[in-house]
Amino acid sequence: MRHILLIPFFCSFVAVAQTAQPAAPSTPAKPGAPAAAAAGPVTPDNKVVATIDGKDYTAGEVRALVDKFPPQIRSAFAQNPTRALNFIFMMQYLADQAQFHNLDKEKEFQQDFEYTRLNLLSQAELNNYRNTYQPTYDEQQAYYNEHAAQYEQAHVKVIYISFVSGALKEAGKSLDEAGAKAKIEDLRKQILAGADFSKLAAENSEDKASAAKGGDFGIITRVSPYPEVIKNTVFALKEGEVSEPVRQPNGYYLFKLTKLDKQSFNDVQPKVFEQLKQDHFNQWVKGIEKRYTVDVKDPQFFAGHPPR
Repeated sequence: MRHILLIPFFCSFVAVAQTAQPAAPSTPAKPGAPAAAAAGPVTPDNKVVATIDGKDYTAGEVRALVDKFPPQIRSAFAQNPTRALNFIFMMQYLADQAQFHNLDKEKEFQQDFEYTRLNLLSQAELNNYRNTYQPTYDEQQAYYNEHAAQYEQAHVKVIYISFVSGALKEAGKSLDEAGAKAKIEDLRKQILAGADFSKLAAENSEDKASAAKGGDFGIITRVSPYPEVIKNTVFALKEGEVSEPVRQPNGYYLFKLTKLDKQSFNDVQPKVFEQLKQDHFNQWVKGIEKRYTVDVKDPQFFAGHPPR
């Protein structure tokens, strides 16, 4: 019973229902702006709006029926009301037939139903616990102060020299890895000897976007989506220092740290708020997990123990 597939109509409707999104909230009109077109008149609850399987249904009955379902179904109803009602009534008919044939009394159904019940309730409690905890302003400020390094941001300049493998190398046009490394090491020597980083970046760097700005690469933070070797290299520099060449799969980088500062609390407060909520939630879940850790007393019982 549990392996029966939904018919194509059900599959397509469920897919639409799961991806349907609520309509975006309207933007309030500016003072003096012309009024938007008024919404259509609300259909009275006692007005018959559809006939389904030979029975008339009023607007109130349809609303009450749809309101029993979760948001994704209500959203699908808003997009295509007749298809949604068709789906709901088909599902109700099949559920009634299943009860008529006592399928809800079968062991497999009871097992599936109990698992679904536990899954829905446990997920509801997880969501409830996570959403209930609201870190105070003082807690957020304390977290920010205790994790100051996490919010550091490095302002950097970069020079990038690419390389290609021998099979892809074009004579006179591309460097192999050894050639790229030799070139970037030479540029570093020039910089350490007093050459202007920005000028060399503009003339040599193959990162065209930053080269056009004298090598200005922008800001790198501890959580920026760059390889760890790059972030570790950058944050190990002192202001004004130039890194050793950093190898990446397709080229070498030189980084110069021009300024190191910290994101303000106001800038990162939303992230701090969410991080505190997540940390609090994770700690709570780990506590439950630890509480119900299985202390095995009879290993033989659990070794390949077949389900009944």
